[in-house]
Amino acid sequence: MARDSDGSADRAHNPPPPPDTLIPSQRARRHRIVLGALALLERQPYDKIQMRDVAEEADVALGTVYRYFGSKEHLFAAVLVEWGKKLSLHVQRRPLRGDTPAERLDALMMRILTAFERWPDVFGAVMLIDTTTDPYARDLHREFASREAATMADALEGLSDSDAEMIVRVTNAMLSSVMRSWIHGTITMAEARRLMTGTIELIFSPPPQLGGLCRDAS
Repeated sequence: MARDSDGSADRAHNPPPPPDTLIPSQRARRHRIVLGALALLERQPYDKIQMRDVAEEADVALGTVYRYFGSKEHLFAAVLVEWGKKLSLHVQRRPLRGDTPAERLDALMMRILTAFERWPDVFGAVMLIDTTTDPYARDLHREFASREAATMADALEGLSDSDAEMIVRVTNAMLSSVMRSWIHGTITMAEARRLMTGTIELIFSPPPQLGGLCRDAS
């Protein structure tokens, strides 16, 4: 039977139970495992963490971790969902400043950049889980992305749903781009903030007068 790096048996034949089927004590145990993994991720890179480290942090047996999570990617996708919940609660407790959707969206992006700057390994996990083939991890990654998009959409209150959706997509793409550049050391966080703010300003700016520019050039 196949073994993972922790020496645990391959449990592909025995899928983990969906959280909504767990009794309260099981949900609490699963949540403790997720919080333990999040605590580790806030201190060290994803690739340095082993499942046995998570078990030790959460004070459970290694087999217990694998009862609720079929793989490391599955577990850390759940960690991203938990991290996204923390961000949403933070925004609810400290509402975004700004009188316009653009101002509120910029305020939110600055908070997100600050969070990733403080815990860069969380974004490293985001990049890795982006490409996962684990079906359970993919489901949770979609939940994480959906929650993040909903938090951004809340900042765009007053816009039509279709406009808000498009702005969220463009802003998320830019956020991913600047964060990847920062992680790889090609830009500073100050530059990342400037690029993010510039993108939002461009989104909400009127279109350039190309005809006027051509006449001026001539």
